[in-house]
Amino acid sequence: MAADESHESLDLKTQLASGRLAKRVAGNLEALWRDATPQGEGTYWKLFTDADRTLDFHQPVERIMRTVRAFGDYECLAKVADAQVYVRRAVAWREKHAHPPGTVAHNSAMRLVVAASDGYVALLEWSLIGPDALAQRIGR
Repeated sequence: MAADESHESLDLKTQLASGRLAKRVAGNLEALWRDATPQGEGTYWKLFTDADRTLDFHQPVERIMRTVRAFGDYECLAKVADAQVYVRRAVAWREKHAHPPGTVAHNSAMRLVVAASDGYVALLEWSLIGPDALAQRIGR
C-alpha cells in the first residue's frame, strides 16, 4: 500500500477491481465453473473494535495518522480534554515540544491541535456526537 493510503482510496480501488473481475468471470463462466476446485476452510479478518480505532497521542504522529487514514469516514475515537470525540479528518507534523501527549496545545475555530509524542495532530473534522447517534435515535 502507498504511505498515504486511506480507507476511501482502498474502497474505490476495490470497487474498480471488482468490476474488472466481474467482467472476467461473466465472459468465461462456463470454463471457470468446469475447472473450479474446492476453496477450503478459509479465514476471516476480525471486525475492528473501538480500541483499534482509538487514537493514542502517546504514539508517534506517523502511527496516529495511519489510524486516521485507515478508518476515514468510519471515524476514529480520541480522548481530548476529558471528552470523547469522533475524528474524521486530521493532519499532523513532527515537532519538538514540551506538552504532555494528549494536551490541547492550540485551538482555532473548530480545529484542535493536540500534542503527540513527537509532534502535533490537528483535528480538522471532529464531533462530540458519533456517526451512529442519529441512526440509534430513529431506531435503525
